[in-house]
Amino acid sequence: MKKLLCVFLALMLLTSAALAEGHLITGTLTGEEGESELTIRWGTDGFTLERENRVLAGRWQADGGLLLALSEEMSVLLPALPKVDGFSEKLTALLQDAPVYESARHSSLYIYAQQVELSADAVCAFGLSLLDSIPDAAMLAPLRQLLEQGGGSEPWATVTRYLPDQRQYPNNQLLMFSLFAPGLPYIWLELRMDEYGINFRLATTQETVTDWDETILALEDSNGENGLLIKGFTLEMADDEENNVYVEAELLAKGMALHFETDIYISLDGAYDWYADGVLTDERTDTELYTLSLESELVDEIILPEITGSQVIDLTDGIDETEQSLLTNLF
Repeated sequence: MKKLLCVFLALMLLTSAALAEGHLITGTLTGEEGESELTIRWGTDGFTLERENRVLAGRWQADGGLLLALSEEMSVLLPALPKVDGFSEKLTALLQDAPVYESARHSSLYIYAQQVELSADAVCAFGLSLLDSIPDAAMLAPLRQLLEQGGGSEPWATVTRYLPDQRQYPNNQLLMFSLFAPGLPYIWLELRMDEYGINFRLATTQETVTDWDETILALEDSNGENGLLIKGFTLEMADDEENNVYVEAELLAKGMALHFETDIYISLDGAYDWYADGVLTDERTDTELYTLSLESELVDEIILPEITGSQVIDLTDGIDETEQSLLTNLF
């Protein structure tokens, strides 16, 4: 079951831009156990993933959640992905209204800058809205308490946007988010966007940060021993026949160094067929852990099995000790 869940997560990461309703997806997964065949049926009601005569089935819920069958006797009800209604729109409005500084250039390309500060009140409200959307596990209780007790007008984060000459580069910008709230991890997010794709860096650490470039370099040298670093880029190209999306990413955390890359090709003939290849590598040993090759075709009907007669672990209202014990024993 653990292997099937890993394949499901890899599938979501590999093909999220290419999935559409009513798709039959076939392919192979190659890892330490050798090569195995995959068959995925992906529809508007849910999905099935078959590998080595084992099946992982899921049903989408009306509220966006997922009922996932873990065995014939047990399934788990997962909540919908976190939503922060209106936050992006509010942030965009703040940046639009922020003054533009021509003297705060970042490079020869980025010659204008805007910055807004987020108060403790804004950060706490944003954090609590995220926590309200995920299971209330015991490990999150200290964070919830900190956010509930925090607040005020003191700056806890900044959002900075750098822009080039918009007449020459209208689709180009550099966004930087920095969180430096007391009691919370230091967080840095950088997004460099243009018409061809996005370069991204996400870093977090509990250690005090005085310079993020130095901190990120230290995380790279130590494979994320004192924090977490995710970095990479996307590249999108299209011609008259197909759209090609390339994604490359690195994950450094707790001494682990993983590298993931994938090529996705989506037909533009109206059928929305696609094929994709991906590989996950351990950079410490330069060893390929998994390779994945998938091909999809649009079909008229996807028949999914019912998920009935099993014990349901409801994680939409939190995780108690009994539920945690059941899940631990299963995996």
